[in-house]
Order: sequence, then structure tokens, then C-alpha cells
Amino acid sequence: MIDQGRWRPSISVALALEYEDVLKREGLLPGFDAADVDELLDYLFAAAIWRRLCFAGVRVCAIPTTSVF
Repeated sequence: MIDQGRWRPSISVALALEYEDVLKREGLLPGFDAADVDELLDYLFAAAIWRRLCFAGVRVCAIPTTSVF
């Protein structure tokens, strides 16, 4: 479905990093090494719609120079 453009994942950088961390855990995907996971994630992320991560009530996305702290 991704190849046909019928479905595109919506991903933030934080979610992408979480996917990578989880999928590269030892023994999680038997028969897959880190290079295989990287190839899968590259494919998924190339088709993704990238989203900024915003927290409710905090306007860090609208103004890039604003600090939360």
C-alpha cells in the first residue's frame, strides 16, 4: 500500500527514533540485523509525512527560537 501511495505513515522525529530503538533490540526480529532494520526504516521514512511534535499548551512548534525552559 505504501508503494501505491494509498497509505502514508505520519511520523515525527521522536517516533522515528523510538521505532529505530525498539526494532534494533537484540532478539526482537530474529534473522534481521541492524542493516536490515535500517533498510526497512529508510523505506518507511521515505514515504512518510513528517510532523512536528507539539505539546498541548506549549508553542514551541510555531516559533522555532522559543525555549520551553
